[in-house]
Amino acid sequence: MPKANELVIEVIKAVCAAGELDCVITSVAWGGVIPSLTGKQIDVIMTSMSITEERLKTIDFSDAYYNTPTVVVADKPFDIAPTPESLNGETLAVQASTVHQAYAQQYLADAGIRVYQTQDEANQDLFAGRIDATLSSQYAWDAPGFRPPPAPRRRLW
Repeated sequence: MPKANELVIEVIKAVCAAGELDCVITSVAWGGVIPSLTGKQIDVIMTSMSITEERLKTIDFSDAYYNTPTVVVADKPFDIAPTPESLNGETLAVQASTVHQAYAQQYLADAGIRVYQTQDEANQDLFAGRIDATLSSQYAWDAPGFRPPPAPRRRLW
């Protein structure tokens, strides 16, 4: 089975072929995808984006074509569970403008939340020991080309 990014590209190509469209795939930073669409710099967003009430005020969505699981990732020796109580007082990273940021700010307020512009930045701080855990899409960890450092091992929930 293809990874998330590969799946999205396969779906884009299939939609373009079926519609006999000449499509150009453009990479846009996460925080810029909705402004790029509303600013007519791109015609469609095809990525793993959760449908929220706030986003529905600005853009339309098709039916979902896959589910994006959420995970908490921490150093393996770090003894936490993916619960609000276990994360209290810990430093938790989230990517800006994501449902993970909104969830953490609403339900994990007792954790020290650090907001990063990209998930890669949060992951690097996790690897460097500057944060205790990160809340993100599982696909951020499964993306093609992503390779965590060899040690220590990471635990996914």
